[in-house]
Amino acid sequence: MFEAVIFDCDGLLIDTETAWYKAVKQLYHDHGHDISLEQYLQSVGGSLDAFNPYEQLRDLLDQPVEVEDLIQAATRTQEALMEKETLRPGVKDYLRSAKEMGLQIGLASSSDFDWVSFHTKNHGIFDDFDIVVTADDVKQVKPAPDLYLQVLEKLQVASNHTVVFEDSLNGLHAAKTAGTTCVVVPNEITQGLNFDRSDRVIASMADVKLSDLLASLS
Repeated sequence: MFEAVIFDCDGLLIDTETAWYKAVKQLYHDHGHDISLEQYLQSVGGSLDAFNPYEQLRDLLDQPVEVEDLIQAATRTQEALMEKETLRPGVKDYLRSAKEMGLQIGLASSSDFDWVSFHTKNHGIFDDFDIVVTADDVKQVKPAPDLYLQVLEKLQVASNHTVVFEDSLNGLHAAKTAGTTCVVVPNEITQGLNFDRSDRVIASMADVKLSDLLASLS
């Protein structure tokens, strides 16, 4: 029987990931280059250690440029795109249902706390989480399992009694390494990836009730 649900943030609750890709792609275009989705996806849901699009663009340019300046330019574009972004369909229903079912609710994000708190408070869901663990709290973010292991420890719940909701391969790997059941809800840029390692893939949280989903996973 499941006792807790843990949610990723970026790309799952709010589709910040698609906005980031569009912003980085625009950044490359502005400098006369292109970046493929396949390349960019290496960094989605985790750190920039596997692939840093800003460092790559810097190395492609003939003139000297600071990575921080490239990041700031992409951030301005991403923030403009996020002004129109809403919670992904079904998110509020899942949070409400989890609470009604007496489940503990955690959030595990590879982003820092300021970013996570800003976006979740902006959409009125920050207080729905019993525990929030971010990049500020661990040495390694996803695909390492540290974020999920810390949430499990703080909630005092066993991994085999927990369902994680993710949208990326890095997140899926972290969740499975932590020993949890993992449901993937792909977003616009991750929907073409192979999530065979997941326990279930659903197109949207609006497509299936949380209670029915958990019953099918038990």
